[in-house]
Amino acid sequence: MKAKRLSYLIFFSTLSFSTELFSQELYEVEILPPTVQGTMETVNGEQLKILVGNVKLKHRLNYIDCDSAVIYPNNNIDAFGHVIIRKKSGAKVYGDKLNYLSLQKVAIIRGNVIFIDKKSKLYAEDITYDLNNDVGQYLTGGKLINGESEITSQTGTFYTKENLILFRQNVKVNHPKYKLESDSLMYNTKEKRSIFKTSTKIENDSGFIWCNAGWHDEEKNQSSFGRGTYIYNPPSWLLTDSIFYDKKNGESYIYKTFEYHDTAAKTHLFGDSAYMYNENKDMIAYKRPILIMESSDNKPTFVRGDILINQATSKNERVMKAISNVKLFNDDFQAAGDTLIYKTIDSTICITKNAFLWQSQSQLSGLKLFIYLINKKPKRINVYGNSFMAQEEEVKGHYNQVSSDSSHFFFRDGKMDYLFAFGNSKSIYYGKEEGKGYLGLNSSESYSLKMIYDTSKPKEVVFYKNPKAIFYPVKEITESNRFLTNFVWKSALRPRSKDDL
Repeated sequence: MKAKRLSYLIFFSTLSFSTELFSQELYEVEILPPTVQGTMETVNGEQLKILVGNVKLKHRLNYIDCDSAVIYPNNNIDAFGHVIIRKKSGAKVYGDKLNYLSLQKVAIIRGNVIFIDKKSKLYAEDITYDLNNDVGQYLTGGKLINGESEITSQTGTFYTKENLILFRQNVKVNHPKYKLESDSLMYNTKEKRSIFKTSTKIENDSGFIWCNAGWHDEEKNQSSFGRGTYIYNPPSWLLTDSIFYDKKNGESYIYKTFEYHDTAAKTHLFGDSAYMYNENKDMIAYKRPILIMESSDNKPTFVRGDILINQATSKNERVMKAISNVKLFNDDFQAAGDTLIYKTIDSTICITKNAFLWQSQSQLSGLKLFIYLINKKPKRINVYGNSFMAQEEEVKGHYNQVSSDSSHFFFRDGKMDYLFAFGNSKSIYYGKEEGKGYLGLNSSESYSLKMIYDTSKPKEVVFYKNPKAIFYPVKEITESNRFLTNFVWKSALRPRSKDDL
């Protein structure tokens, strides 16, 4: 019973399929001049029409030229020698042999196949072409030449109406300005636009790009890359999930988390979005980015701000800028301010506006701080405008202090060695006798002074021009005399680790 049901099912399915086929109107193949009427031959019971010599045929809107042809009773065609299929749209297909299925309107072209559509040429050994939908396919290797681009792949499907070609397996693009390798590539022949959604490598004279998705527009010279994009452009490299590049203007826009590494400058920049310009040599990073500067002693410097700028001022110099809510952390010193500028050529850091620097127990502040580094350690610090130094003593609330119009601080092995204060100089420092504690407080004024340190503590003070000094014994130290009028202590601003940035 089940067998009968199955037989009925097969019968009705076949009947339905056959009815559908024969319901389609059969169009006769037209033989066009100057074709000489051929001969009729019977093969396996079929009446075949044989045409030889400069054959020209038409079936519906498709024209076929060849050296010889066989027309079957069902209007299928086998064509041989210098085969040309011409579409009303202007597209042409050349080959050595053709199998034309009239009912399906499918052409199978073999041998030295060339498909020409507008300004594009596609080369392959075999192509199956759906003439009704203008869709073709090759499975044994093909090559497209479109403008300056040459694209090869193992398989490909082209959609003539949409001006699209889908290349698969071992896809390679050769262009005078770049080379591309991928497993899959969609190419628009009209717009000269490539779309890739698999692992892709793009290489040029300056470096290479590796990504998992993206597109490239040859006409506009624009590209977009995503999903783990790696851009190598020596001496720097970039990793991000989303970047748009405008080659014409030399600009790029990074929309997602990124990391940028400059091996020459030994700097590393991280952030969530950025703008690159000047042929991607310069960068502006946003959304609380962070800059890391390497050092020979494996004590990197971390800088954070609302905006970070990495800029080339010359071939051998780069300038790093941090703007707004700036903080810096290093194991040897820390800083904060509104703006920070770092120059690689001489390893100097400039901090402006509400500038603070902490080193050991000392705090330096002023309108502008210049930090001169050797091996990323402070060698000298110049403070200009409302210069103030406060150094916390062992007793909480007790501070050695120096204020002046400007001052220069000198370091030895990362520790305070001596300082010069210039203009309206004032100082407060505690006198201490070994084993007996504090003796009292020294308060002084002069035009300028030099303070010498021993193990980062004041040891000796030399005054220049109109000095005034007073000593307060411990019992006479009060709230009014143990602080200079412009005393400031901002320990809450001090980053204690890179995690405080």
